[in-house]
Amino acid sequence: MKYFPNLIVLLVASIFINACSKTFNTDWDLNGLQGKVKTVTENQYKPEKKEGTWFKSDKLLLSTQSTFTSDGYLESIENFDRTKELKERSSLKIENGKIQQETRYDLNGKPISRSEYIYVSATEFEISIYNEAGEKVAVVKNTIQGDRIVKRTQEMLKDGENIRTIKSSMEYNTNRHLVRQKDEFPNGNIVIIDFEYLELDAHRNWIKRLDYAYLEGEKERPVKRVVTRTYEYY
Repeated sequence: MKYFPNLIVLLVASIFINACSKTFNTDWDLNGLQGKVKTVTENQYKPEKKEGTWFKSDKLLLSTQSTFTSDGYLESIENFDRTKELKERSSLKIENGKIQQETRYDLNGKPISRSEYIYVSATEFEISIYNEAGEKVAVVKNTIQGDRIVKRTQEMLKDGENIRTIKSSMEYNTNRHLVRQKDEFPNGNIVIIDFEYLELDAHRNWIKRLDYAYLEGEKERPVKRVVTRTYEYY
């Protein structure tokens, strides 16, 4: 089974899902970032085990760079291919400290998709995702508790009809890092993704993580990704 499905929602804000409500102040807060972060570069690798220790292999799976303003709001996102060549970029429309719209562009400046943010309440927001033809292809509903997203429902659409719904719940540690995500699929399968943080920088932002993924009830908990981050600070 593919434990990390290429869902449309993963294309929205890439490694970050953002919003703004009364429960937190900035995108730094919502993403659990410490200090005045300017950029976050995240690389995901296929794992390799040597003498009982997990290392990143030479096979890069995904690379992204997110840039924040000096007052803590997400400004842009760049996605890179497996050779670290720039593949696409996103720009954000922000009003009154809230993301209103994200547009993804290819390298020629052609829009690939558009995401519109709707703030339902202080603890709920939705993202409507449109393809390059302007058709709505997904709706992502998020619930915030404190300054963290704790529940998410992803509705995939075709011709305006819901064809697939995935329900997710998230758990966090005392450092405000995501430690478990549970995804419930329409066929009844429940996929659990555990996140183990191995290294932190001087600001206590994580710089190395192991991602485990397995079906609920399975005894084995295989490592699926080794993820690294580097930070630039103001």
